[in-house]
Amino acid sequence: MADRSTTPQQKAARRVAGLLKLADDAARQGDEVLRDKYLEKAAALQMEYAIESEQLAAQGHKTEEIIFSDFCGESNTPMIKAKRQLIAGLAFLFRGRSVLMGARKANGRWDNRAYVRVYAYESDLSFISVMYSSLVGQLAVMMANDEQRAAWEYGAGKIPNGWRVSYAHSWVNRVYARMLADKKRQEGAAAVKEPGTALVLFDRDKAVGAHLAERHGKLREAKHRIDSHSTEGARAGRLAGEKADLGNAKKVANGNQASITS
Repeated sequence: MADRSTTPQQKAARRVAGLLKLADDAARQGDEVLRDKYLEKAAALQMEYAIESEQLAAQGHKTEEIIFSDFCGESNTPMIKAKRQLIAGLAFLFRGRSVLMGARKANGRWDNRAYVRVYAYESDLSFISVMYSSLVGQLAVMMANDEQRAAWEYGAGKIPNGWRVSYAHSWVNRVYARMLADKKRQEGAAAVKEPGTALVLFDRDKAVGAHLAERHGKLREAKHRIDSHSTEGARAGRLAGEKADLGNAKKVANGNQASITS
């Protein structure tokens, strides 16, 4: 016999909790499009039935919060500036915000660019972390392969100092341009199928921006300057970036989401 004490709002709360669980699962698998679809449906039901966070908690679902994770905390390497640029770009694309943080070194000196902190909703940050790990891994492999080919041209040990720097920046720039174009196509298609999706995602983006402003105040935009330049390195990086697998994040295991620090 059905429980007549169950109200439409309680039933909706169970559905919202289930949709949010599906959204979390999709985020862990790196499927941002499916995650957004579940979030949009959950948000629509939550608004329609005026469901409070406490009601979702009663269904066993913890309300998604804005959290942070730190990236690029390694010592300076030829790739470090490009990696900062990459994580900042990913944060921007997927409704997060990045801040270049300072910290005191072991020698007591203050480092204004010690690491990058990214703020985002939990499922968004999970996706950002997966994508970052995948792309940094691809960059390292592609650079190593192209460096071997460059050594034949320049001679062993004679690759110009700026080759790796220019390669990494050019690779990141090309990958970012491809991801931005792909995201615009996906959001355009989602807007046709699920008209409310854009509004839900805009609200999440706005909330993260307000969260960041509350904790850090007014911030200035960081400039990514390339200290040295190599035309050949930039060309090789651009060509490799065109071949990077942007869907590879979906193949990264859930346990391998930590940032790569080498």
